[in-house]
Amino acid sequence: MDGPTARLVHDARDQFLADGYLERRYADVVRPEILVSWRRSRLSGASTSVDALPYQAEVNTGSALCRAAEPVLSRLAQQLSGLQAGVLVADRNARILRRWAPETSILPMMDRIQSDSGSSGSEELVGTNGIGSIVEDRKPHLIVGPEHFAEVLVGFTCVGAPIFNPLSRKFEGVVTLNSDATEASPLLTSLIATTAQEIESRLLDQSSRRERALLDAFLMATRAGRAIAVLGDEVLLAGAQVSPVLRSLDHRDIWEQIREGAATNRSYRPVALTMPHDSGSFTYTPIRLDDKLVGALLEVGPPQPTTIRSSAPLRVVPQKWAVGEARLPGSSSVWQAVRQRAAEHRDVDVPLLLLGEAGTGKLELAKAMFEDRPHAVIDCLAVPADDLGWPRSIADSAPPAGAAVVILRHVDSLSPVVAAALSAHLETLARERPALRIVATALPTTAWVDDGNRRRLHDQLGVVTLDLPPLRDRADDIPELVRQLNDRYAGLTPLRFTHGALHALTRAPWPGNVRQLENVVRGLAATGHAHEITPDLLPDGLGAFATGRTLTRMEQLEMNAIMEMVTATHGNKVEMAKQLGISRSTLYRKMRHYRVDLEPSGV
Repeated sequence: MDGPTARLVHDARDQFLADGYLERRYADVVRPEILVSWRRSRLSGASTSVDALPYQAEVNTGSALCRAAEPVLSRLAQQLSGLQAGVLVADRNARILRRWAPETSILPMMDRIQSDSGSSGSEELVGTNGIGSIVEDRKPHLIVGPEHFAEVLVGFTCVGAPIFNPLSRKFEGVVTLNSDATEASPLLTSLIATTAQEIESRLLDQSSRRERALLDAFLMATRAGRAIAVLGDEVLLAGAQVSPVLRSLDHRDIWEQIREGAATNRSYRPVALTMPHDSGSFTYTPIRLDDKLVGALLEVGPPQPTTIRSSAPLRVVPQKWAVGEARLPGSSSVWQAVRQRAAEHRDVDVPLLLLGEAGTGKLELAKAMFEDRPHAVIDCLAVPADDLGWPRSIADSAPPAGAAVVILRHVDSLSPVVAAALSAHLETLARERPALRIVATALPTTAWVDDGNRRRLHDQLGVVTLDLPPLRDRADDIPELVRQLNDRYAGLTPLRFTHGALHALTRAPWPGNVRQLENVVRGLAATGHAHEITPDLLPDGLGAFATGRTLTRMEQLEMNAIMEMVTATHGNKVEMAKQLGISRSTLYRKMRHYRVDLEPSGV
């Protein structure tokens, strides 16, 4: 928001606070979502003259949400170093749980308004802001300077996104980035939305075996199209047909009745429930884990034959994996974290989903993880959109050995109906080949999980999820990758990259990631025209990155947001602009500024 626009918004805010409505001359100045929030804030009695966020109560900084957010926001805070910005996570009631910020950045400003653990950003108390407004709307918001309701917040730009529990889809809290008002960028919304998804992914990783057993039971029953819900202690997963019925009932009373009945009935047969008058007829089937009751499958109507048993205990294969730097080179902290997580989850006998932009090395990582086991690679790109029988061929493609691995590449390319067929067949496959490990690779979740069938498949395959970072987040690894690729393709006469050429390669945006870098080195080695590679010999305009100033932190964040949206929209510039919340002309201008050219990488 430039200076003249900020002054206009400030004037519009003053007029609205004084009169309770917005004059027509300000109609195009204030964004509709901000005006709606101002109205909510005024009706709730929020004060514009508070001098700080009000402290409410001590909070649990060791909660599951905080544990999931810790590595994600610590990493983001490091990226914000040098920028007047910090990040925080708040609970579903808009109370701040924790904050992360470099000591020399925005901390003094945050301290001045008491933006710390236990303080509240509720819209009812302080009006429009980057915490409470997200709690109210349950969607991402960017709030800049005078768009805030309280005067004390006018010096900030705040962008927040909601966090949902990936199992129950319940609203858990908010992640918010605070920066100086002069640092506003509409592309920050995309950054924070992606950050929220990373936290959600970690929440899923942290889920207990009990929660996963309940989710498995829910997915198994809903695929049959039955009116069901799964209930447990503080867990409720309800289908669309059952939600309206359960909304008027006390879930705790139902759960107590189930617990009492299950204590005397050890079977897995459906049992009738005593329900309030006119609430319908319900039956329940116990869900047990290690012979302990963890939940129940609720069904509307008369009993139906069913058996819901818990997942078997995780089978750990007592083998070791030496994390090979030769095959997976890179010393950056983000890449070391990927290798470490791969080592930790290699021997856990559950499905594994590798997510990342095109060309980040998902297939290479999968092959490296299981190079000492029989494995097969199936490319889902070759599966016809209407081939519902294809999933049954997976067992035929799998190696006959017991502890074998099937890698489903590009699983995100499956049509919704084939995704549904695969989802249903995975249960059959688990019964027929229990020792078969299913590993899948796909684009980031936002790029393909767009309907119920794909969501179910994603949840089944993503019992363990590994997110591979794009190459632009691994700039420190590029010289090492170049050396490895040089050895692979240049043979006995390796290429010598000058300092300027390497500098250009580390500053490029790499929309095609490691695969694009590989193609560049391979092409240079194949030409054989020169063994010393200078910036002017680099293809695709890469040499231009050898000169020019280093991007500021905000510019780096903007470029990252654009590149992430390249993957999410498959390079559709119209959709990119829409998802980023900017005009197409602004998008084209920023792409030219950051020299983002989608053509060379084929994205």
